[in-house]
Amino acid sequence: VPAAAARHEMLGSVFARSASRVMLRRAMSSTAAKRPLGKAAAALVGGGAVLGGSYYAMQPQTVLSQDEAEEVDALIIGGGIMGTTVALMLKLLQPNWKVKLVEQHNRVAQEATNEWHNAGTGHAALCEPNYTPMNEQTGEVEVDKAVAVNAKFMTSLAFWSWLVDKGILPDGTFIQPAPHILFVYGEAGKEWLRKRVEKLTKLPAFAATEYTEDYDKIKSWVPLLCSGRPKEGGDAIACSRHPDGTEVNYGLLTRNMVQSLIELGGDVQLLSTVTALQQQADKSWLVAIRKNDLTPTNQTVRARFVFAGAGGGSLRVLQMAGIPEISGYAGMPVSGKFLVCQKPEVIEQNRNKVYGRAAIGAPPMSVPHLDWRTIYGKDCIFFGPFAG
Repeated sequence: VPAAAARHEMLGSVFARSASRVMLRRAMSSTAAKRPLGKAAAALVGGGAVLGGSYYAMQPQTVLSQDEAEEVDALIIGGGIMGTTVALMLKLLQPNWKVKLVEQHNRVAQEATNEWHNAGTGHAALCEPNYTPMNEQTGEVEVDKAVAVNAKFMTSLAFWSWLVDKGILPDGTFIQPAPHILFVYGEAGKEWLRKRVEKLTKLPAFAATEYTEDYDKIKSWVPLLCSGRPKEGGDAIACSRHPDGTEVNYGLLTRNMVQSLIELGGDVQLLSTVTALQQQADKSWLVAIRKNDLTPTNQTVRARFVFAGAGGGSLRVLQMAGIPEISGYAGMPVSGKFLVCQKPEVIEQNRNKVYGRAAIGAPPMSVPHLDWRTIYGKDCIFFGPFAG
């Protein structure tokens, strides 16, 4: 891991990305291996429930029986960066636990974690505008969320660095240094950015941030930002730049962690979808899993803990669980897509992560990006996102 990055950040962000990923837990007791199988059967046979702020009509479910159920200490649902991190951490902290990870695809890191499906930004709040909103009543920029996010990423970076140092990860090629730049235009944008930088640079993690309104300086940082933009007579522009940002290949990181999990004795099962889940009287969970291999099969797992880290699929899992934390959540079929430039003459004009501000009233996912990426030695630029 680059030294400039290693002195900063990391693991809380890996846990705090989404409130919908919830650990379903029971009181610590004996290990799963010591607990005898029960004979009672339980079934979910249909009906409906008002969960997640919407009506979830439960289809007839697979009968959940404790007979012949596979016993595990922790079942992790989802083979992305979230689920993989939790599974590896648990195996490191509790080597004797049986940790099982299930993923619906034939490989891990195939959805949002995949290196072609995200901007690869190490989210340390160095350039992300949504973490520092302007308080309309006081006229001040609020930085509390940016400070909290930065601290969490520092924990994550420290965790990754430790994994590399201990040989649990093969190397640190999944992360590279990349300055983080925040670009604004217009007088209101300049005022907001100036106030943001003034507040944040008083803190050690943000002290290296530079601010400029100078066209030539911005052009020296990111020539592409000034391409076709007049030096005189156009909108006023400004940028902040932090030299110690990162570019992260979360897909590679996830695959490396899964390999380490397997080597440590963890169980990874692909082509597997959770179809039913029910908590038992002893607070354990019975989980029905459909394996969609050449010959589809059904199995039942009994777990002391279940972690739902399945991205958008977590909503359905949590609805089946019926836990109160799901109240108020719903799913929307919304996505964003990046376009990719692989022309060397264009790529050499930007070696940064550049963020802009979303239009007023636009969702957070519409924040404009101009991101340098390096994927397995191939440099490119992601720009967008556009509606999926």
